[in-house]
Amino acid sequence: TFSNFEQVEEGGINGRLFVPDGTKDDYQSAAGWNWFYFIEEGTIADYAQKIINFADESTKNACVAAFDTDNDGYLTTDEAAAVTSIGTIFQGAEIGSFDEFKYFTAVTAIDDNAFNGSTITKITLPDGVKSIGENAFAFCNSLTTFFVPATIDYIGNGAFKSCAKLTTITVDEQNTNYMSSIGTLFTKDRSILIQYPAKNSYKSVAFPEDVLTV
Repeated sequence: TFSNFEQVEEGGINGRLFVPDGTKDDYQSAAGWNWFYFIEEGTIADYAQKIINFADESTKNACVAAFDTDNDGYLTTDEAAAVTSIGTIFQGAEIGSFDEFKYFTAVTAIDDNAFNGSTITKITLPDGVKSIGENAFAFCNSLTTFFVPATIDYIGNGAFKSCAKLTTITVDEQNTNYMSSIGTLFTKDRSILIQYPAKNSYKSVAFPEDVLTV
């Protein structure tokens, strides 16, 4: 079967072989078959269902460049789920919408300056994210809205600083640390106003009497 591939015996075949369930170990140990770099159980259709379809091409390109571990030009849900930190890979990056970030389920923290100065327009955080670091979304001048999930228990200083087009920050009502009112981010007890969006539509605001820090 592999008589025409003798020249790649040492280098391996840079391709993906799909095999029946329960047979991967057999193929990985079998001469010839084990020349394939990537052997997966299942079908091509199964693999296709794992490929993340990005709405924005520039975001896709950035993610593939950083996290495509098998170098096949695609990012799968498995590859995304294996990422534990994004660091500052997207700092200053020319990207658009990033709702596909929800597939990065092992990420628990948005690092300091993670998206600082990027052209991100919107994002959906994974369910497991607990913290948003300092200046994480600062100077994101294309970001228009932001949703804070119930899991967030820490937001660093300047997380949404100088976002010129930001109109609304909304907080999940189940969040025990933060809340939002008229699109503005407060601590849960409303004693601290954390961020008033630059493009908030309210022309005048009467702050609650319990706000102590702005």
